[in-house]
Amino acid sequence: MAFTLGDSAFTPYAALSRANTRSDGYTETGGSFPAIYDESKDHSTIARVGVDLVHSLTDEIRLLGRAEADYRFEKETTGTSGEIIGISSFDLEGQDVKQFWVRAGIGAEFDVGGGTASLMVNATTEGDDPNVWVRSGWKVNF
Repeated sequence: MAFTLGDSAFTPYAALSRANTRSDGYTETGGSFPAIYDESKDHSTIARVGVDLVHSLTDEIRLLGRAEADYRFEKETTGTSGEIIGISSFDLEGQDVKQFWVRAGIGAEFDVGGGTASLMVNATTEGDDPNVWVRSGWKVNF
């Protein structure tokens, strides 16, 4: 479903991802307040829709862009429970998570040395990623 407009190519995309985590229960044996932590299980399901842009500046240099909207289906993370040995038990509620956020990126790629180098600056309003990050890469086709 990709399309072009002049020297620009647009590629829409949609993705659904699910991550499951599990931590066995464990006991701390040192420190001022050793604790026993109960087993913990959590998951996250995220839907993403967006569009990637590649705009040719020259035959060797291309401008890159990305716009994306993300939705996390869960409203909060799993809580933590256990016992501070000899003192008391604890049962902490999970943390609320932002369910909707957007991401944007701008960068460039250029052909050099038999491959393609790329650099892209990304920003997001929320989510599990840092608010701003840089992605760099080197790709060689063989």
